[in-house]
Amino acid sequence: MKRILVPLDGSVFGEAALPCVEELARTAKAEVILLQSVIPHHFEIDLAESRSPHLSKLSEEYVEHATIAARDYLARIEKRLSASGIVARAVVEVGSPAERIIACAKNNTVDIIALSTHGRSGLSAVMMGSVANKVLHYAEVPVLLVKPHK
Repeated sequence: MKRILVPLDGSVFGEAALPCVEELARTAKAEVILLQSVIPHHFEIDLAESRSPHLSKLSEEYVEHATIAARDYLARIEKRLSASGIVARAVVEVGSPAERIIACAKNNTVDIIALSTHGRSGLSAVMMGSVANKVLHYAEVPVLLVKPHK
């Protein structure tokens, strides 16, 4: 195992996979790729492009600020991992989280994707659309799902 991809969403639940990843990375001497997706507001972007330059500017500013916040967040985790001897790097991408995770795994030749699942089930999972479920079904590499403790 050379590379582990860890998608994060900025939440405590999202970080639940990190202890497992740290242990795997230490044991295998693997690089950890930390990924956060910035989700653009599609409806605002569509509306902005067709009707108002002001809305378009707001959408661009949102993505810019969210990208900066994601970089700062991942940099803190990257620094913590590096301090414990784990090689880590941060990647921020704009788009659908599941699609960006799958593409990042492929583009970086990762060996495993390790992510937390919020543990939604039933109608909630159907209505919300589960990123973990999509990654589990469409990724071309093994997926380690970690359910956080409440």
